[in-house]
Amino acid sequence: MAPDTFPKFLQLPKEIQILIWEAAVRPVPGDRHVHRFCIADYRVLQPTPIKPIQGGFLRLLRTKKFEYESVNIASGLSLAVPTDDVAGNPNDSVYLTDSFLWTFCKESRQAMERRFARNEWWSHVKSPFHPERTAEPGRYIGQKGAAHTASYQDNEGTVKHITMDFDNDLIHFDPRWLGSVDWWHISPSVFLSLFGERPSHERSGFSFIGSNIAMDYDPSIMDILKNRRVHYNQRGLRMTRGAFQDMIIYLLDVAKATIWYIDYSLIQAQHTPRSSEEGVGRQDSVYATKEVFRSNDFVYTEVKREDIGTSWVVSNEGTNSSGTETAFD
Repeated sequence: MAPDTFPKFLQLPKEIQILIWEAAVRPVPGDRHVHRFCIADYRVLQPTPIKPIQGGFLRLLRTKKFEYESVNIASGLSLAVPTDDVAGNPNDSVYLTDSFLWTFCKESRQAMERRFARNEWWSHVKSPFHPERTAEPGRYIGQKGAAHTASYQDNEGTVKHITMDFDNDLIHFDPRWLGSVDWWHISPSVFLSLFGERPSHERSGFSFIGSNIAMDYDPSIMDILKNRRVHYNQRGLRMTRGAFQDMIIYLLDVAKATIWYIDYSLIQAQHTPRSSEEGVGRQDSVYATKEVFRSNDFVYTEVKREDIGTSWVVSNEGTNSSGTETAFD
């Protein structure tokens, strides 16, 4: 960082500067965060008319070289960092809140390294001011506190790095293009695996994505399983009965994932007491045993079936008046 970039900041005592950088890492409360991705059953270096997902695709390390280095499309599953959500709002994933700290300056990078002491680098993309890759993929497999960092290029061509907590964080699959994935015929990949599946279709434990996966849910999705005429209410959520079943089978049997469904029709009952420290540690009895994840804008609270009709109710409006809380089961 140039000395004259933030002259007042650089005049602060070193200890204060360090504390500021520490506070900039994961500014969202709690230790369980939400990261949104588009998932595709192909890998591209950049979007094309044939492969229209708009977003920066993660450049996971290759396990073998291409015959032609310039090839754009390859087989296997891939993740893209979307610029927005289904409603056109900015991507509120927590990985975007501090990704710039990896390359901003030496002190900010050290703050990230202290916060993610067991961080594995799953990408190797040449870029200016790239941080040192302190651990290769699989170095901390099975260890508590393991984090995975991968790189992508944004629309301006700038290389950015995003970091996720493997065990604690929630991966939210964007509903757009989700129905286009051929879950039954996923081709072998020449890149590191998202789910760590072996040729026998069993999960090896060596994977980029952790075990918590979320997707948008609508009550009418059950019409698929009951052979009814399907009417999806959630924007962007379009899947055939076969594609839905194939996806669930893959995520449960191969990926061994816990699937969380985000139900936008559930809102908190008005009589339910709230705690200002929800998700931070001092929770009231309603939330004491619930899983709570946070994105930059929303709080995602676990709702069990027995909670519906008591602490949570179904609303036709989809969300409460504050627009900052939703629930899943």
